[in-house]
Amino acid sequence: MEKQTDKYIRFSDVDIAWSNGETSIIAGQETPEWQGFIATGTKQGMYRAVPCVDTKVNANAVRIVTVLAPYQAGAQCKRLVGVKASLDAADMDITLVFDDGSEWALNEEELRKLA
Repeated sequence: MEKQTDKYIRFSDVDIAWSNGETSIIAGQETPEWQGFIATGTKQGMYRAVPCVDTKVNANAVRIVTVLAPYQAGAQCKRLVGVKASLDAADMDITLVFDDGSEWALNEEELRKLA
């Protein structure tokens, strides 16, 4: 198992707000549970390690909002710099904040209808 912090994902780029939790990046973990792998084929044993987010939180109801915003290096485009979301698990509103100051308001229920 390889626990990583800045090798693949920089925590400075991730907006994580926990009052009593722990978050780490794990790649290629086999015990205590299998995580941090991706299939590379359709047969048993065809996989490779990839980084994944592992979060442990001490709470009854937890809302985790994950936004992946990839961009090509050197591309002239907006960069995601923040995510605003309520700590209330029933609240479905999310606001994405970009480096140019613009914000996009999203609603999880509306996004699910698009899938």
